[in-house]
Amino acid sequence: MADSIDVRTAGVFSAYGQRMASTAVRTQSVGPLKRGLVSVSLAEGRLNQPYDNLFVLAALNDAATLIGSTLEIVLADVARVLPQTGLTAIQKFNQRQDRDKTLESMGLRTTGSGRTFLYE
Repeated sequence: MADSIDVRTAGVFSAYGQRMASTAVRTQSVGPLKRGLVSVSLAEGRLNQPYDNLFVLAALNDAATLIGSTLEIVLADVARVLPQTGLTAIQKFNQRQDRDKTLESMGLRTTGSGRTFLYE
């Protein structure tokens, strides 16, 4: 499936990943994080700008922390269904220094709280 994803579809998957990060915080649920990681992994290697997924991974990482988990724990739960390219990219992101995974380092911020929480 991952081989048939074009640039436009990859962009949609990447954006969906960021949306799932916001949803995870709003609902205090790990389910959206899992869906976000799957979508980011499908987009990996198919985006116009290879670093576009880094922004989304920063949001997913932050969301995992805010709901009391870690990116590593969530990734372990979905790793078996991810394409290898996407899995490797997420693992590399997770190995970065903490300061290099922050929202600030990626130029992201949060707005709202509760049901209006959003990464932008």
